[in-house]
Amino acid sequence: MIGIRGPYGKGWPLRESKGKDILIVGGGCGAGALRSAILWILKHREDYGNVEILYGARTPLDVMYRTELEEIGRTGRCRVLLTVDRVPEGMAWRYEVGVVTKLFKKVKVDPKRAVAFICGPEIMMKFAVRGLTAMGFRIGNIYLSLERRMKCGLGFCGHCQIGNKYVCQDGPVFSYEEVMPLPDKIL
Repeated sequence: MIGIRGPYGKGWPLRESKGKDILIVGGGCGAGALRSAILWILKHREDYGNVEILYGARTPLDVMYRTELEEIGRTGRCRVLLTVDRVPEGMAWRYEVGVVTKLFKKVKVDPKRAVAFICGPEIMMKFAVRGLTAMGFRIGNIYLSLERRMKCGLGFCGHCQIGNKYVCQDGPVFSYEEVMPLPDKIL
């Protein structure tokens, strides 16, 4: 006999974001946490405004869901911009080279009516938040997934505690507005 409990915490605010533009910013393994949101948005595409996906990885070999992201971009249902930090010598790459935040200059969503979903290394999320707020995104409309901090996933071990929040129970998705005043300045 197997017992299953969960899921715990809260995820991406997909229903609350209906009618808004969506900007998805992923880095490295963060694509895994964003994939379910992307698939939901594509399934309910008529519920959202402009949708853009920005995704960066270290090298072309590290790009998660590359074929799927390229196909999503080809359909025209949303815009997909890919980048890598570096391209090994002799490897073909037809997209951008540089950190994912360099793609912000190409973003076409309206920051005044947009919601951003971000997941990736904390340093990437830190600079993504800075870039998005500089573009005019409201801090309450920037959402971050902090699941990298989780260990037990049940709130017992305390490894994911940030101030009075437990990532596994209160998150893993938080608005930047929720995270900003916490004492453990993670971003």
